[in-house]
Amino acid sequence: MVLGTLKVVQTSAGGNEVILGLVGPRDVLGELALIDRGTRSADVVALEDCTLLWFDRTGFRQLRQAAPVVMDNLLELTARRLRLANHQIQALATLDVAGRVARQLIALAGAYGVPEGSGIRIDLQLTQTDLAALCGATRVRVNQALMSLRKQGLIADTDDRRIIVLDAVGLERFTA
Repeated sequence: MVLGTLKVVQTSAGGNEVILGLVGPRDVLGELALIDRGTRSADVVALEDCTLLWFDRTGFRQLRQAAPVVMDNLLELTARRLRLANHQIQALATLDVAGRVARQLIALAGAYGVPEGSGIRIDLQLTQTDLAALCGATRVRVNQALMSLRKQGLIADTDDRRIIVLDAVGLERFTA
């Protein structure tokens, strides 16, 4: 279990970083290695101070036997991540940068959103570079998309580098 924000990344042979996903409060990571005993498939980098609860395969096996619901929860988590990956692949193949940014903000608001005023604050510390790596775009293009979304009143920023989604329906227009 996690408290804080982490990013799950793979680095290409050329040194380019691809963010596979973000991990936030109360999320789980590293479950694949516990399930299939394979090696880790990505690196994890903390974006802010984090607290992690950790256990090894032996502890996991004991927990699984004592509380079988743990496997049900991991299966649900795995299915949710696979669906998210499918949506991400579709977005990368069919949407322009503004659409990919809007789709990513909607997904993050759904997963990590906290009501704030008339909007939903994405409770993750997220840089434009991180968002660009999530969206398969350059930081400059993501910056342009964010500026446009701000001007249209669809999003706003907080003082602590969080994004507030002010109009999710308006963002959806970019994902069609």
